[in-house]
Amino acid sequence: MAVHMMDRGLDTGGILYQVRVRTRQDDTVESLYDRILKRSSNLMRRLIDDAGRGRLRPRAQETLTLLTTPPSTRMTSCWTGAKQRKS
Repeated sequence: MAVHMMDRGLDTGGILYQVRVRTRQDDTVESLYDRILKRSSNLMRRLIDDAGRGRLRPRAQETLTLLTTPPSTRMTSCWTGAKQRKS
């Protein structure tokens, strides 16, 4: 889950806050959603407080390269320092 600045791109603005949640083998959409929601519940309050105090410090996003797979398998992603590539 990330809160980022708006720019001309699609989800390309600098990241203000980010919460990472590990996926588990037995995760369902609901269990993963619940963990993300629980970990990110205070982000809006922090955003409003920090914006009011002039403390927003966006950082550049890492580039995500998606490796697509056939529909019957899971989609895999890997983080790279390279620009986004289409497979």
